[in-house]
Amino acid sequence: MRQGMFSVLGDITGARVADLCAGSGSLGIEALSRGAVHVTFVDSSPAAVAVIRANLASLGLGPRSTVITKTLERCGGELNVEPFDIIFCDAPWGRLPAIERALRKLLNIALLTRTGVLVLGHPAAQAPHPPGPKLELIDRRKWGDSGVSFFREHLTESAHLNP
Repeated sequence: MRQGMFSVLGDITGARVADLCAGSGSLGIEALSRGAVHVTFVDSSPAAVAVIRANLASLGLGPRSTVITKTLERCGGELNVEPFDIIFCDAPWGRLPAIERALRKLLNIALLTRTGVLVLGHPAAQAPHPPGPKLELIDRRKWGDSGVSFFREHLTESAHLNP
């Protein structure tokens, strides 16, 4: 699934990335290994954050990352430093309604660059709505019972990624 997501995104060299509800940090670490310049990891679990920090340290990626131990609902000010080119959000599926509400609030403070992409994980059978009025669905993929939707700000030309 991760390989498929990065295939849709294409070359991410130089991208600023946020890995929200990061868990072990695997999406953000993959982004760093593919050339992202910086990744901000956010997770509310101290145990998950400890795993992220250990993984980053063992790979020597600490200087290219920021780790925030907060819920998504409480981390807006720390994320609103510079817009992101890619935001990953693969939240626990039971929390999706609350996460979508938090994303709507966060996206109102311009967390994405004009051509930035929000990558939202969800159950394959559940198709989330765009979590912001300026966003449109540009791609949706399914792998088994997991789904991933890609959103981008409305653009005048076709916004599809790697057709």
